[in-house]
Amino acid sequence: MFEIRIDKLVDKWSGSIEIGVTAHNPNSLEYPATMTNLRSGTIMMSGCGILTNGKGTRREYCEFSLDELQEGDHIGLTRKANNALHFYINGVDQGVATTLTPQVVYGVVDLYGMAVKVTIVHSHNPSDRLRRHNAILRAMSPEGPRRTPPAAPPPAGPPALPRLVFHPNCGQKAAVVNEGRTALRPHATDDFNHGVALSARALRDNELFTVRIDRMVDKWAGSIEIGVTTHSPAHLQLPSTMTNLRSGTWMMTGNGVMHNGTTVLDEYGHNLDRLKAGDTVGVLRRDDGTLHFFVNGVAQGPAAWNVPPNVFAVVDLYGQAAQATILEEGAEVTPLSGDDADGDTPGSPESVPSGSSPPPSGSGTSPCPQGDLRFHRRHGSNAIVTNGGRTALRQNCRSEFNDAIVISNRALRDGELFEIVIQKMVDRWSGSIEAGVTAIRPEELEFPNTMTDIDYDTWMLSGTAIMQDGNTMRNNYGCDLDALGTGSRIGMMRTARGDLRYFINGSDQGVACSGLPPEVYAVVDLYGQCVQVSLTGATGPVDNSQAPATVTEKPCPLPSPAPGPCQRFHGRCGQNVALGAEGLGAARVSGYNHGLVFSRSHLRPGELFEVGGDTGTRPLCGGRGRGHPRGRGHNPRGEMGRDGMGCYGPLREGGGTPYNPP
Repeated sequence: MFEIRIDKLVDKWSGSIEIGVTAHNPNSLEYPATMTNLRSGTIMMSGCGILTNGKGTRREYCEFSLDELQEGDHIGLTRKANNALHFYINGVDQGVATTLTPQVVYGVVDLYGMAVKVTIVHSHNPSDRLRRHNAILRAMSPEGPRRTPPAAPPPAGPPALPRLVFHPNCGQKAAVVNEGRTALRPHATDDFNHGVALSARALRDNELFTVRIDRMVDKWAGSIEIGVTTHSPAHLQLPSTMTNLRSGTWMMTGNGVMHNGTTVLDEYGHNLDRLKAGDTVGVLRRDDGTLHFFVNGVAQGPAAWNVPPNVFAVVDLYGQAAQATILEEGAEVTPLSGDDADGDTPGSPESVPSGSSPPPSGSGTSPCPQGDLRFHRRHGSNAIVTNGGRTALRQNCRSEFNDAIVISNRALRDGELFEIVIQKMVDRWSGSIEAGVTAIRPEELEFPNTMTDIDYDTWMLSGTAIMQDGNTMRNNYGCDLDALGTGSRIGMMRTARGDLRYFINGSDQGVACSGLPPEVYAVVDLYGQCVQVSLTGATGPVDNSQAPATVTEKPCPLPSPAPGPCQRFHGRCGQNVALGAEGLGAARVSGYNHGLVFSRSHLRPGELFEVGGDTGTRPLCGGRGRGHPRGRGHNPRGEMGRDGMGCYGPLREGGGTPYNPP
């Protein structure tokens, strides 16, 4: 047994101690910033999960989380004779973490985040044995920090509960008045925190807790925060702000969601920092363990899963928020079933956008062909669908680059535009978003690592390549998805003729492929650098594919000052240049020179020849190349490719000195 005791923690950072084993000899190891960055021979317990070589292999290994341990708690590990690795929390075996432990391993402790000091303990030391015994008793105590939540009340005939009020135990700068219905910071212009207030009793399943912002001050940054906690207000030592609590707490702050002080969802719902006096916010735990937030009565979609029962509502009167009042008795919300709970059904509260009316009664609960487009509740293992089915993101985006496919909740109508906007990217992987359509129904799709792995009934745009059933049909299509950045919009449309067309920032890129079946679903693969997208709700251009017009190319740019032909780039160009957009676009794909392009025809007197940079492209100078994730686009020789030194942007007149990155 290799066992340590936590001697000192600081209440400053998110995350805490990590422990595990490695096959690397400490005498020859080049120490990384954190052991979860090591990509070989290493198994670590982090939080309540197990990471092998930096990749999550077990997300919920045990009910204990290392981030929730306190000073004096013990953590141990041992490798059994059958190569099984076991972790121990305060002497309690947490079970098999992995069966693939190397034969020779060293114990590893990462003093990360809150963890500052630890000591190796020995069972033969009487003092260590006593401390270990006390830690075990503390963990088993009903008042312990990780006690098992009390069982839910019996479903049959629960007794009437008192109305929801704030508990008198509140933050040191807060006060509870109005018979417990109102919480306030009396000196809100002098202090911006210590304004936490909790409900006096736990919430029932499907019970909505709603408060109205009564008063705000125009002084501080940030505003009201709301959430739930497993901690009873009668025994909780209230922190300066609830996002400092490192156990049993889920909070919505700004437009993000935090669990135990760590952000788990970005770009979730309406931004609480933009609310004004008179606005309302609410929180609800459904009986399926999902947590939902409400802003002005509009559900923002699932924010967390597996939230235990009997949680207390929390309001943090932070920053500008000075006073809030509980609006009404905790009303029960009818549980949603099936697809509704994930917000992909038009009839669900989450899927009705703010200001829109729900579908008429009697329309049914199943998705109808005329319903609003959303992301389906079924998706890849690393994807999360939130914001009422309008937003999709890839979790663990710095350690996982694939398994994040999302699909529309219904088939596209002819001429209907499915448009998304890229909201978040990471500068870590090569490759980026992929988008297309599939004839496979979401219920029948076995989500692969990446959508280009599907070998039937699927059409995708990957980089500049149009792919059908995993095979490249066409290169150098009119746009490059790998070159798009945050804020760029990508749209897809199946025309009445059965053509697939893409739109980048509203601009038609032309026909990508033809012969699509009549019922196809939009597919987005949050791959590589692309982390988060949202539906724009744009209706898009009118489908003129069956109009009598004979022109099939994109329209020319705006007329030049002098009459002249619609200029395009000549087909002969420098060896490092790739032409796209039917001759209207040019990009240098490698190196810093050999980037010459000519106009297709000579310039007439007075004719303006004008070029401009694509607003959705990368900077003009290249940086360090990024390695391709394994399994796609891997470059074994380490040569710079399209995602390394490629420059995208306007071609300048005259010469110049190339930029040489350090």
